[in-house]
Amino acid sequence: MKALENFLAGNGFTFYTRESDTDDRTEEIFFCHNKSHKMWRAFPEVMMIDTTYNTNMYDWPLVQFIGVSSTSKSFCIATTFVIREWQRNFSRALEKLKQMLYDCMEPHVILTDADQALMNACDAVFPNATQNLCRWHISENIRRKFKGLYRTDMGTDFAYWWKVLYQSPTIQDYDNRRINMERHLIQDDRADVWKYIRNSWLDPYRHKFVACWIDECRNYGETTTNRVKSQHANLKRYLNGNNNSLDTIARHILKMVDSQMKEIGKYFHESHSKVMEGHRQHVWLKKLINRASIHALGLLVNEYELIHKMRDGGASCDHHLYSSSGLLYSCRIEGYIVNDTGIPIKDVGPFWRRLNFGLAYPPNEDPDYDAGMHEINNTLSSIDDPN
Repeated sequence: MKALENFLAGNGFTFYTRESDTDDRTEEIFFCHNKSHKMWRAFPEVMMIDTTYNTNMYDWPLVQFIGVSSTSKSFCIATTFVIREWQRNFSRALEKLKQMLYDCMEPHVILTDADQALMNACDAVFPNATQNLCRWHISENIRRKFKGLYRTDMGTDFAYWWKVLYQSPTIQDYDNRRINMERHLIQDDRADVWKYIRNSWLDPYRHKFVACWIDECRNYGETTTNRVKSQHANLKRYLNGNNNSLDTIARHILKMVDSQMKEIGKYFHESHSKVMEGHRQHVWLKKLINRASIHALGLLVNEYELIHKMRDGGASCDHHLYSSSGLLYSCRIEGYIVNDTGIPIKDVGPFWRRLNFGLAYPPNEDPDYDAGMHEINNTLSSIDDPN
């Protein structure tokens, strides 16, 4: 333990250890590097949390907190070793994170699995954040419970029904697709499957993972904790099985943080200086190129493609890109195209315009994540109907 503390103290980490109330045993260790802190203060909007196992000689679970930048690159916010996955352990780690941010910079969306202790801790420490559940974890729980189902042709159909259900863009779509799925499962004598997903996931948690609910809050397209799982996988590539010392793990985490900051900086530079061939042809993007992230421009181009499908009657504008990500949706984009004007930079959400590691919301600045977006409704209302 001393080796870990010496390493953290000498290498730019903020850290915290806590001993048991009944003896001198350490039961949790929290640490956050200065570079991680800087990245999170720049991009505090979304936080993803997940736990991994079999990393250290003490057999302690390792909990990682991950964020995402405007360039869609992941970064490690902080790491915690806990002796048990209890709510109090999660809560103390989250409290430490909260103390490192200004109040206006707290996350708006937190993504976790359905671990009740973790969910309770998130609700208690960040009561104003929207808490969503990882779609991948939910789907894996269903898959594990009904392994035999997935080995049949019906399993392929079920996987499709399930995906279509959680991607429902409206409550009406959700209700219709839910009825359709229930009918198919009961007709195929799999009422047990329907009962499980209804009672375990849909009834208690649908508002935490179905699109028509979660896209009402800015989640910036993050619907799983797969970014955390990817971090876990990268870390374990450097580890020697499950017999690693805690300071060894911390050393590798520091290497990952250094690499992440360099990679995000590289993509900042590209967004400032590079013009993608697929973007150059769209005149309506001219005012955004080199002023918003390349990833955001790609999302807008994908949304533009819906215009043709809408004209052919194969799609409708559901406005989800605006509500979930702060970017213009297809019918708004079409208005700019018809009027032969470029989208002004102020009509792109602040998250996507942030191409540096400066504070997301300096103290005393309006912390509203829709800041700068309110005017859009007024300025664009005149082009909703180009005629």
